[in-house]
Amino acid sequence: MNSINRFVLYVYFVFITICYTKLTDYLEDTNRTFNAIEGKVVTVKIDMEPKKYEEMYVAVQNSLEDYFVKYNGKLDNFETFEAKTNMTVIVDKKEKYFFEKVNFKVGGQFGRINAKLGYNIKLKKKDNLFGRRTLRLKADPFDYTHIRSKLTTDLMNKWEIPSIQESFARLYVNDEFFGLYFLEDAIKPSWILENYDYDSEEEVTTLYYCQTSGASLSPKGIEKCHNEKDNYLNYTQPLDDLVKKAQNYTTIRQLQKVFDVENLRKLMISEYLFGAYDNFLIAGHNYHFYQQKNGIWQVLVHD
Repeated sequence: MNSINRFVLYVYFVFITICYTKLTDYLEDTNRTFNAIEGKVVTVKIDMEPKKYEEMYVAVQNSLEDYFVKYNGKLDNFETFEAKTNMTVIVDKKEKYFFEKVNFKVGGQFGRINAKLGYNIKLKKKDNLFGRRTLRLKADPFDYTHIRSKLTTDLMNKWEIPSIQESFARLYVNDEFFGLYFLEDAIKPSWILENYDYDSEEEVTTLYYCQTSGASLSPKGIEKCHNEKDNYLNYTQPLDDLVKKAQNYTTIRQLQKVFDVENLRKLMISEYLFGAYDNFLIAGHNYHFYQQKNGIWQVLVHD
């Protein structure tokens, strides 16, 4: 190898080292419970009964043809899968976290027609992984770079927009390798308890998930939003009251009395910059309305 090639190789490795250092350091000053695994790929192992494993394979065989023909274009009719499992999470091949009676469920909506599926994880009430009780393993098969989702989430964390965290994970189910996934926390009542001023035993009753396209801050639009707390599924009075007030407002100053306008502004700008079409601005779904204890509402993106 001549001196020029050696020099080029040296510069390349110096550049990679600098970039890697920056990538693993730029989130250190953020309030993230995932900072402990930043720059790492954790291993997630799910263990379930062989019979349940077979049931999962049968239940998730959904295709685009099934969506239109078998299920008449209705996502709610899709077969799904849910089971109690054990879970082991390994960090750096040495740190191990073991959990029993983990609720493991096939996640997503239209994404369930893909070959690579996403999964939702819910730990027992007293358990947590990196400060979180509800987690997601997101497949995101159309992010061919496997970095876009991570970068956008990190930037929202850096900009202090209330949002999820994200890292990487290798998933094994009954020792079968399922692939590389995005490991995320999930916006649920437990997430609100962990991120806002609540006592651990308090109930979160004003978190609404707008899952269906076309949801908006209008009387018809909020019909597509539901309360995230199972015991309060039909409790929509606070959201109804917000819409009634907002319909009569004519200035930003008025809206600021009940709504976190600054947070919404940041959220809308970030969606525009990221080209996000599947959230609040364009599709009008995959986001949450949340009323804080001080009465002020926020919009939180689901993913």
